[in-house]
Amino acid sequence: MMNRIENIFCGILRSSLSEKELLDISGMSSEDWSSIYKIAWQNNLLPLLYCKLNSHKIPLPVALRTTLRTDYLVHEVRDMRRKKQLLELIRIFNDHNVNHILLKGSHLAEKVYFNSALRPMCDIDVLIQKSEFKKTYEILIQNGYVSSNANYYDFDIYSINGHYPCLVKADCIPIELHWNIHELYNSKNIEDIWSRSESVSIGDLKTKVLSPEDILLHLSVHKGCDLFISSFLVLNDINEICSRHKIDWEKLLSLASSKDWWGNTKCLFSALYLCDKLLGVSIPEHFLRKIQPADFNKKLLINQLFTGIGADNYTYNAVSALTKLILTLNPLLIFEYLMSPRKICRLYNREYSWGILPYLYCKRIIEKSVATFTVLTGFFKNSDMKKLYAASKASSKFESWLKS
Repeated sequence: MMNRIENIFCGILRSSLSEKELLDISGMSSEDWSSIYKIAWQNNLLPLLYCKLNSHKIPLPVALRTTLRTDYLVHEVRDMRRKKQLLELIRIFNDHNVNHILLKGSHLAEKVYFNSALRPMCDIDVLIQKSEFKKTYEILIQNGYVSSNANYYDFDIYSINGHYPCLVKADCIPIELHWNIHELYNSKNIEDIWSRSESVSIGDLKTKVLSPEDILLHLSVHKGCDLFISSFLVLNDINEICSRHKIDWEKLLSLASSKDWWGNTKCLFSALYLCDKLLGVSIPEHFLRKIQPADFNKKLLINQLFTGIGADNYTYNAVSALTKLILTLNPLLIFEYLMSPRKICRLYNREYSWGILPYLYCKRIIEKSVATFTVLTGFFKNSDMKKLYAASKASSKFESWLKS
């Protein structure tokens, strides 16, 4: 379960602190504050941490306050650039009659958070209708964007996940166009999401966003794909949504439980449970009881939230693959990591053709073999690798539970 620092971090994110929490905070050392800063950094919450500490009127070490203020000002400047870019993007869409829905960060920063600088993001996600997808991609290229994949795209490859490579432009954050929100959703799901979307204004421009119920499910499922590792940013998103929107809980339950729509109550329950218990978000108790899975493991979920990867993605993915092979003893998983022909072409940025496949599969096998050898040798001489294996083992159990 959570240690003292983790409990204090959750307390800081809440709207108010108890006398006991304030007393605990007053006795924190410089090392304790460094741990709080690290958790905030891992969760992309530095600007929010700065504002929360100010609102709670918590005295801080001078060096830490200076660092946090500098971090906040940096995010504020980035946010002003992002906002200018977003308005330009919406204007381009409207000028060309492109129907669109803002997803995740760009929607939340502009229409949910009272201060958009508190909601950092690494890209702008936009949902586009499939029939307008290629046209929209080309319109943005004509407006100075370039594909992160050298202007090469193959619809058959990239339609697997419902989006093309990101579009990039100097001094702008990447734009990712989607025609689908999740690879499990069919065209009927997407049509329904479009019909439930809401029209809003940003500045003097019209755009669309997901309904409150759909954005809650989107965020929950998205973090479920990441196994809720370092998920405090999304938990705070849910906090803001629930405090500023009237949620139709019966509609949310229907959308979450029906396989004709989102069909994922475990991800939704996990996100709402964490918000309710850790951040003090007011979630109706009867709703949580109704969607709580019978095999729910509270400890496993909360441990995921504070799992520190402490490794690059390459090493972590190798450890995860090895863990799954060991836990399931299923050699067929090897084929999953080798990928389908179209996916492996996408991975290595090659145009799909049968002639290139033997080379790509050989390359993939060599890379995976080297990564596995590195992991295995690391167990004998690196204690951090053993910790990484333990974290990966717990994550694999959690992943199995989410998918069951």
